[in-house]
Amino acid sequence: MQITIYLDVLGLLNFGADFVILFLTGVILRKRIVIWRIILGAMLGTVFLMPVLFLPTFFSGALRLLVCVMGSLGTTAITYGERGRLLLGEWMVEVCVMLCIGGVMYGIRCGAGMQGMTFVGWVICFIAGSLATICLFRNLEGMGQRLDSIFCIRIIQGDRRIEEQVYLDTGNMLMDPLFGKPVILLTEQAASRLMTAEEQILVREYQKYGRLAYDRLAVCSSQRKLCFHELSYHSVGKQGGKLLCFLAEEVEVCERKIILKAQPVAIVASELFEGMAYQGLLHRKCIMDRM
Repeated sequence: MQITIYLDVLGLLNFGADFVILFLTGVILRKRIVIWRIILGAMLGTVFLMPVLFLPTFFSGALRLLVCVMGSLGTTAITYGERGRLLLGEWMVEVCVMLCIGGVMYGIRCGAGMQGMTFVGWVICFIAGSLATICLFRNLEGMGQRLDSIFCIRIIQGDRRIEEQVYLDTGNMLMDPLFGKPVILLTEQAASRLMTAEEQILVREYQKYGRLAYDRLAVCSSQRKLCFHELSYHSVGKQGGKLLCFLAEEVEVCERKIILKAQPVAIVASELFEGMAYQGLLHRKCIMDRM
């Protein structure tokens, strides 16, 4: 069977594919997009491809692989103007983007039972692969950011201690005006493990009625140490309110080896963090001011 290859169509497809892959790589890496550089890079990629296709007996084995790698590195270098490790990192992301798009296209082809692929079909599959790839990388990026923002804290209160995962919330601006310190938010369920039965009753009544039982507070044996008090808070787009706050004897941010003494901790309803990987919110000042 004779196969007819149209050089102009092949060159156009390769140029378009290289352009999109380089563009997506720049978007994923949040690089400054320079269109003329992407065009030059895509043109170089097309030039490197032609001799490999038309001289397959000469460009075979290790030589074929070397030419493809050098061409790909060259397109990356022209597009982003980097060298050394930065260039290698960008090239690896570019290769991952190419593999993801190819994988999606292959999956679509197998799923649709396509024996061959027309020009239009290839373009549609390539667009679908590109969209799927950018969504995948954005989701991975979001997951990475969330994981980087989760910290383990160890709270010590007398002879009791707990360890909980908390989320570093850069939007948390809650400060304790009584002590002039940032406030850590912790669920009622986690906080109860730090407290005596007497203290737990006081916390439950506050969560139920929304006010401090001063008669019970006055006779609480540990009030002087815990210093239960109320904090007012305001939330964007939501109604503000008050939170019950106490002083934790010591809070350690385990990953950073940061120890906070007499740290204000506000108690929030456990339902707010139900199903989440963390049980509270860490104030940004607990980390940023000590870096």
